[in-house]
Amino acid sequence: MTPPLYADWLASSGLPTAHPEASGEQDDPDGDGMNNRAEMLAGTDPTDPVSVLTLETVPRPEALTDADRTEIGPGLRAVYFRSIPGRSYGAQFAESPEGPWNTTAVVTAGSGQTRLLFEASASATFHRVILAQ
Repeated sequence: MTPPLYADWLASSGLPTAHPEASGEQDDPDGDGMNNRAEMLAGTDPTDPVSVLTLETVPRPEALTDADRTEIGPGLRAVYFRSIPGRSYGAQFAESPEGPWNTTAVVTAGSGQTRLLFEASASATFHRVILAQ
């Protein structure tokens, strides 16, 4: 899926009317930590602070696909994240928040929340989700 040019996205987003002072690519009118360019690429709403690419600790069954509602097997853990159907995301892990980050999977979302499974580890690991280009 090719993201639209920023000008095209901006015109369809309603930002120039709702937030004329915060319509630049680096602006963040909803204060959610994602600038307008990141919101465009992620497919999230730049005027809604809840519409953000973020990990979630609790599943929202109504937002999951049937495949993501299956039982989690032994030795596995799950992370959930808000997603936009049709967008591709990369799951990464590291032993330190500074990295290096290793990509373990790239998935295309089928619903508003996606589950990623990873092997449980005795050592501490850090996880993040990135938008796959």
